[in-house]
Amino acid sequence: GIQIIQKNFKPIQKKGVLISDYIMNPHLIGGLKYDLRIYVLVGSMDPLRIYLHEEGIVKFATRGYSNEIDKINDKFVHLTNYSVNKENPDYKKNTDINEKEFAHKWSLRKLRREYEKMGISYESILSKIKDIIIKTFISAEPYVFEGPTRPYNVQKKCFELFGVDILIDSDLKPWLIEVNSFPSFNTDSPIDDMIKSTILCDTLNLVGLRMESLEKAVARPREEGKKRNITALENLNEKNCVHVLNTEDWEMLFDAEEELYRKENFELLFPLTENIEKYRKFFEIERYNNVLLWKYKELMRDFDEDLLQQVTSLQYLKNHSLNS
Repeated sequence: GIQIIQKNFKPIQKKGVLISDYIMNPHLIGGLKYDLRIYVLVGSMDPLRIYLHEEGIVKFATRGYSNEIDKINDKFVHLTNYSVNKENPDYKKNTDINEKEFAHKWSLRKLRREYEKMGISYESILSKIKDIIIKTFISAEPYVFEGPTRPYNVQKKCFELFGVDILIDSDLKPWLIEVNSFPSFNTDSPIDDMIKSTILCDTLNLVGLRMESLEKAVARPREEGKKRNITALENLNEKNCVHVLNTEDWEMLFDAEEELYRKENFELLFPLTENIEKYRKFFEIERYNNVLLWKYKELMRDFDEDLLQQVTSLQYLKNHSLNS
């Protein structure tokens, strides 16, 4: 259903149609257009925690790129979708996990090596891609947020793995093409098997699903007493944190910390101590759990022995809460 149209084309007005600008100057490898499938895991929406997997897939078009008008309808020139290009008799399937032979599907690891040969900084491009990813998911946060209607012990079981498609142009600027909420995990090559199975295993390890029924989770009451007031977080420090925060707050903070120990090949993109101030201005609403996690990371940056004793004692509080 994808097609390239000219500016003077008048599309039929109907639902389910998306029109976007076409990038006329894609970066080419071997004369072919390509894009990147990046895998992003949102471990939590409240607070927002975004992870990037180190591996992904590079998808190539199967005919040499041209923006001449007579090539406008040639999908093998302009589209990088596997579902399209596998129909081309010239499509070269990956048969070797070490990627010694050319194929129309690569790993990001092979792309990094190719960039090095071309004198291109992979890390510089990846840094720009990370910025795109963080801003993209912050912009979506208000539309998918359901936190106020859910107790945290139910909400923390929610996560999603996304496939983010990125195009690199000839100026080495990355562009967001789309975000796939149900990226394909079908496999037809050794590279698919390796990358996708690793990502799925790392995802299930990171989210740390607990075998607790939804009914039991809903039945667990919120802690009474300490109210969750965002203004109280402004003066939060290592001296008063035990008295200001309730058990639900500590469960959320420990979940965030425990994720980091299970992340395997995922990298935490946001929130990081060094990028919270950069990105917090893009949030439409400052929510309690976000601000709490940000404040906690700020306190951990200035970690001292007093805070260590506080946190150590809080492990008892967490265990006591879960057991009761």
